[in-house]
Amino acid sequence: MTTDDGVLSTPVRAFFAIYPDEAARGELADVAPEESDDVRVSDMADWHVTLRFLGPVRAEAIPAWWARRRVPSPVSRPWRCGSAR
Repeated sequence: MTTDDGVLSTPVRAFFAIYPDEAARGELADVAPEESDDVRVSDMADWHVTLRFLGPVRAEAIPAWWARRRVPSPVSRPWRCGSAR
């Protein structure tokens, strides 16, 4: 994908999610399945509940998109970018 100014941009898989606090992640770890050929367990810091999957979005477009929303930002940086494996 190329941006309007010709810069190559890699899309990220965007979604809205809630991230449980450390105590809740600890409780979830107690019932999480063991890693196997059928199950891949990700790093516990990345555990989240997806509320809405948006699909591929240019990472640099996210701050401008958020600024156009009519709801106040719940935190100073309400988004984080990463790649899904």
